[in-house]
Amino acid sequence: RHVVQTLVIKYTAADPSVLTAWAVSQVVSSAGTYAMVATVDGLYAVLVMASAARMENAAANIRNSIEKLPGNPQVEWVHPLTRRLQRLFGWGDVASTPANVVRAAKAGDAEELTELMPQAARMINNGELEWTQLPALHDALRATPAIKDCAHRFFQTT
Repeated sequence: RHVVQTLVIKYTAADPSVLTAWAVSQVVSSAGTYAMVATVDGLYAVLVMASAARMENAAANIRNSIEKLPGNPQVEWVHPLTRRLQRLFGWGDVASTPANVVRAAKAGDAEELTELMPQAARMINNGELEWTQLPALHDALRATPAIKDCAHRFFQTT
């Protein structure tokens, strides 16, 4: 039914480095990238697959692959990356708009503002910004960085 490309895996493992090694192996074999996240709620792996797949199939394959690893890691669940999970990880809200920021600012909702813009949490919580400045800050944080990475040659043949 659902086709997904970015999955979040909540897991338990005596040695979390086993899951990091698994994620690296997925990138080497075909996945796009990964991130390992630890929160007070648990351990998570975020996997961006090279191409979209059916949610049910991808989840079953991931569960089977992880649960065969040494140390008996267990997969609690596999879900698509959602706005709620982005916020849980402190990554902000990719779908937020300046209007969301204005609404939260007018309500004086510092918690919502820090979830929308975690990069500005210290300034928001310390009252270093006027509420009217926040929509512009939101836009600035979403903008493409002014400095671009230069082209590197990591592998060269002689």
